[in-house]
Amino acid sequence: MVSLLEEILLSMRNVQKTYKSNGVRALDGVSLDIYAGEMNVLLGENAAGKTTLMKIIAGIERADGGKMFINGRDYSPANPTEAIRTGIGLVSQKLKVIPQLTIAENLLLGMDISGFGRKQSRKSIEEAIQKFGMGIEPHVRVEDLSVVQRQKVEILRVLIRSPELIIFDEPTAILPDCDRKELMDIIARLKESGKTVIFITHKLPEAYRIADRISIMAKGRITGTFRKGEVTEGMLRTLVAGEDLAIAGFRDRKSTDTGEVLRVESLQVEGRYRGLMAVKNVSFVSRVGEILVITGISGNGQEELLESLFGMRRVLSGSVHLYDTDITGWTPADLRKIGVAALIGDRDTIASCAGLSIMDNVVLNRVRERFFLKERPLRTWTRELLSSYGVEYSSLDDLAGTLSGGNLQKTILAREISGNPHLILLSEPTRGLDVKHAEMVHRTLLSLKQNLSIVLFTGDLDEAISIADRILIMYDGEIVVDLPNTGEIGRSMLNRYLQGTAEVKNK
Repeated sequence: MVSLLEEILLSMRNVQKTYKSNGVRALDGVSLDIYAGEMNVLLGENAAGKTTLMKIIAGIERADGGKMFINGRDYSPANPTEAIRTGIGLVSQKLKVIPQLTIAENLLLGMDISGFGRKQSRKSIEEAIQKFGMGIEPHVRVEDLSVVQRQKVEILRVLIRSPELIIFDEPTAILPDCDRKELMDIIARLKESGKTVIFITHKLPEAYRIADRISIMAKGRITGTFRKGEVTEGMLRTLVAGEDLAIAGFRDRKSTDTGEVLRVESLQVEGRYRGLMAVKNVSFVSRVGEILVITGISGNGQEELLESLFGMRRVLSGSVHLYDTDITGWTPADLRKIGVAALIGDRDTIASCAGLSIMDNVVLNRVRERFFLKERPLRTWTRELLSSYGVEYSSLDDLAGTLSGGNLQKTILAREISGNPHLILLSEPTRGLDVKHAEMVHRTLLSLKQNLSIVLFTGDLDEAISIADRILIMYDGEIVVDLPNTGEIGRSMLNRYLQGTAEVKNK
């Protein structure tokens, strides 16, 4: 419900930002009002300037021009500390937790705990974890957590400071449906308690469901702001993408089944804690011409299964075969040589190197294998590849860390698919992508599958339904449901399986 007293908490007027390192004009005169106590949703294509604008509000970056006001007073934070003291918190799309520290230590970083003893600090943290229903243990090291659990720690770091304005920059991008609902429940409670929220997302159904107001951003400008009742979800899709897209309607469900590519038999994989089994006796087959989707509530072994298939986690027993070759325990480097490609784990720390150039991130493996290739042809090839995936950047020599989240995701995906693999292992391939480019990725995968096999791990049920030939559901480390996607599967059906997997398992 829209506030009756429409009190403006944060006002931005003609905010501008140009990055001197590459000349990119990220913000071109943004003017936007954020209303107190409301859910303010910000939509836009990748590289529209959404994250840059949020960083300026949060004091991470400085604007080149324009004005900001908080409760009518000038607001120009010199650093994040000033923003936090003003009552602003940012949950970034890039995880900033420190892996070597425990959850509790990460939560205490930057907080004034003078006068608090260890027991009192720990009690406060445990109360916060319980209050927000995070389901994590404060003594556990972050390096032992899944990506989803690390995201929860990142969110809790902000909430524990009780800000008045909370910015969520694509917080649900890596979360499966069950965890996404959990987060949305937390955000709903924040709004009910009088907090003001800015929520950035590419998921249009999610945006339309939670929003009081929706603003559209394109090429560094706000192109429109609407109350929820003034637009339909279909109108939003057109406004954001610039065209009318029908993501779920394009799928050709005919599969050219011409034989097995990957065979997994009785696989058992150790979890993140010694002695605990994450994957238990898992067996399945993927074929040429097939997109096999594996989904489930987070923490049921999907991540460990994927890592074991790509040689990143030790297999305790069982086997993995690519065609007739036993590849159990092979290293990622050896697997790449025989035609296995993978997009696995956090895109900022595992799937890319922020300190290397965009070009190096794309061609490093290719150069290692074909060191005699000259730079000019490589640069031409890289530019053409990135262009075909709609990656927006200023120079191939820019650091990969300067790319927006969506453009980095497209860069990694382009790199992995470019090597003509036999098998592609994917984890959340459309994470952080806007509607147009998510559809582009889906179309690419559907065209590629005719000559190879794709195993795709996702917690997005809409994506699973849209693209899968078969859907496997994991529960407690086991495959409990194997569903052919005949076109009759819907979200409600999958949710029933997800919520009732214990019963299915025992049948």
